[in-house]
Amino acid sequence: MQRNCTQIKKWEIAEFIFIAIVGTLLHFVYDWSGQNPAVGIIAPVSESTWEHLKLLFMPALLFTLIQEAVISTAVIGKDYPCLLTQKAKAVLAGMAWIVVGFYTYTGVWGKDVAWIDILLFYTAVALYTWLSKRSIEKEKKYCNAGVGTAVFVLTFILFLVFTVQPPKIGLFQDPQMGSVNVSKMLV
Repeated sequence: MQRNCTQIKKWEIAEFIFIAIVGTLLHFVYDWSGQNPAVGIIAPVSESTWEHLKLLFMPALLFTLIQEAVISTAVIGKDYPCLLTQKAKAVLAGMAWIVVGFYTYTGVWGKDVAWIDILLFYTAVALYTWLSKRSIEKEKKYCNAGVGTAVFVLTFILFLVFTVQPPKIGLFQDPQMGSVNVSKMLV
């Protein structure tokens, strides 16, 4: 069991580094691609809070799929059957941290500050990996792997739909462009 905990810790450190690097680079990928609509599915197409949640979600999804394929069979095996559910809970918590943190500090401060946004992202990655590690080590029972799969699939679909046709509420608005319809940028 101690070997498994050490392995989990190594995986979570690797995951933190992976998400921090890939998420940071993902911020620029849409523009680097010449604003390719296909890239807009996984990378932010605007400066909206919603679009910036992709910076955490997409690398976490990719790493989770890799981790599910490798860690659950080669390292952990049957001891951790609910990896997807535990990762889904952690990614939702990390995304909530970004949203709540952003609207709290901008509401108090009165403006958006880039370095605080960056700090929010990295603390969300840290929260995600910490919760992920904690839940993998402690919560081996009472879960349904289908729930984790459903959360990841549904969230991915929501990113796809709301990137093309964002609702007209603040979460989806690009603060730099006002209430421009992002779907026009993708066509």
